[in-house]
Amino acid sequence: MKGSQITFYTYYGRVYDNRNVPEYLMALATELSLPGATMSSGLMGIGHHGEAHNKTWLDDSDEPMQVTFIVTLEQEAELFERLAKDQVKIFYTRTEVDFGYSGIE
Repeated sequence: MKGSQITFYTYYGRVYDNRNVPEYLMALATELSLPGATMSSGLMGIGHHGEAHNKTWLDDSDEPMQVTFIVTLEQEAELFERLAKDQVKIFYTRTEVDFGYSGIE
């Protein structure tokens, strides 16, 4: 199938609607019946204002996070419509991809 890989970049302590943004995105995947999502943490990141974000032993609220979706074009449109409706502004990258399951035609 053809679609998109969309990766959102944020940090763990960023909050929207009383939960952190990475968890909001994961819940949104379930709510929109997207085929899946993967949340990954980073050791360190530099934000768009040039500030370093990193997790420490005592505090993980500044931990850099990525949430990646592989979606059809229709699912992508639905995802971005919802983000616009919720007025959530999150930096992302988008790549066109072919996807499917191995061994199945």
